[in-house]
Formats: sequence, structure tokens, C-alpha cells
Amino acid sequence: MNQFLGTITLSRRGAPDVHLECDNEVTRKFRLEAGDHVKLEISDKMRASIAEQRKQGVALVVDGYPAVYSFMGNPDGKSEPMLIPTLIGALVHVQLPQDPKWLPLKEMQKLEPADLIRMDGYFQRITLLPHPDLSRIRIRRLKEDGSEKLMAGDVVEISLIKEHLNQPWKGFSDKENAFFSKALAGRVQVIDKDGNLTSREIGYKAPRYIETEAGWIPLPPASGVPSTRAWWLVDYSDNNGNFVKRGDRISSDGFV
Repeated sequence: MNQFLGTITLSRRGAPDVHLECDNEVTRKFRLEAGDHVKLEISDKMRASIAEQRKQGVALVVDGYPAVYSFMGNPDGKSEPMLIPTLIGALVHVQLPQDPKWLPLKEMQKLEPADLIRMDGYFQRITLLPHPDLSRIRIRRLKEDGSEKLMAGDVVEISLIKEHLNQPWKGFSDKENAFFSKALAGRVQVIDKDGNLTSREIGYKAPRYIETEAGWIPLPPASGVPSTRAWWLVDYSDNNGNFVKRGDRISSDGFV
């Protein structure tokens, strides 16, 4: 039995404990019931693997919640500037889906139930951070060197404003978005597959939140870009060989 990830012990009243591997077909289909107690035991090999993975990217975590968002660098553990976002870049990026097919929705003003079903795949890779407390951000770094930029190995801890959690999340305030827009502003060079250069301004605009039967859902802004990730700055449908360059950062799908 392969126990590289670890094991799960499930305790249920009136039944003997059940021991399962962390990731196999039986575990994925096992149905929990109210009152179940689940204990996760991570293997030593998995702990070592997690420690190595930390060196390869930046993790954004939410204090008191299981949400984790990872920005991964190169597998050799070296921090590449094109892959690691700035702190502000990370904060705005986790507010939108990670599927470029989401971008053409900027023309839509509302979503009907049929639209939500049809576009379900667009919103699968998204975990919104509702009401983040921007005054309480902590960065844990493997080795302090005085750098103000996010580096591989950093863990960014975000706290949520708990007294607001009973309210729907509709995105950052106008004041916060105005600050983000100034901080992310700049110009980039778009390099197509033939080597042609064009200059483009980064105009950050926050997602538009609209109310649906499934709650408030982000849609792309009518103009501008919702993130400094390269694929928002080029035509993703024809992104074969296109790159975006900003200072010493050059990327086809990383951050610039």
C-alpha cells in the first residue's frame, strides 16, 4: 500500500475506526456523515516534499481557514521574477478565475441560471477571499534579507475582517481599487511570434461583481485588465509564441 501522502483515520460512533490512504479511489468516493471525526497523518516523505515545494514558490494563506493559493516558480527552487507576483499583484489575482476563457464575459451584464451551468468550468479554479483585512498582512520568509518583493519560499498570511463575514463579498472598495490601479500601472512590451514589438499600457480594473442565484460572482471589467498576469495582456486565443516584457520580467503566462 502506497502511503507516500499519509493516512486518514475516520472515527464514527458505533463503528470501528476506518484507515484510508490520503489519495486513492476508495478515499475519493468515501462519503462522510454528520458527527464523523477525521484525523490526517502526513508521512515523513510528504512533509519533506512539502518543505521542498515551499522553496519553489509563494503561498498565500488565510488565517483560520484551509484556503491556500500557490504561485509556483521553477522546479529547481530558483525564484524567477516572471513567475512570482508582487504582493498587490497576488491580492488582486486571487479575486478572479484562473481560466482565460473567463475574459470574454466582459460583454455580459447579467448571468442567468443557464449561463451559470454552461460556464461552470470557468469558475472552478477560484477561491475568493472575502473581506481581507489589508491592515493585517504577515509575510513569513525562510531567510530575511530586507527585500520588499515577494520571494520564493514566502508565506503570505491574510486575516479576514470577521465582523463582515456575514455580508456578501462584492470586491475591494473603490479606494482600495484606486490604490491598486496606481501601484500596478506601467507599460509593457508585447512580443509576438514574429519578433514584432508593440507597447501597451497596464490599466488595472477590478472585476465587476453581479448578483446571481448562486450569489455574487465576478465578471471581467468592461475595459482594462483584471491582473498583471501576462495572459490578460495578450489575445489568449492566439497566444502561440507571444510574450510580455516589463523591465527584467518576460513571460507568456507568468506575472509582469
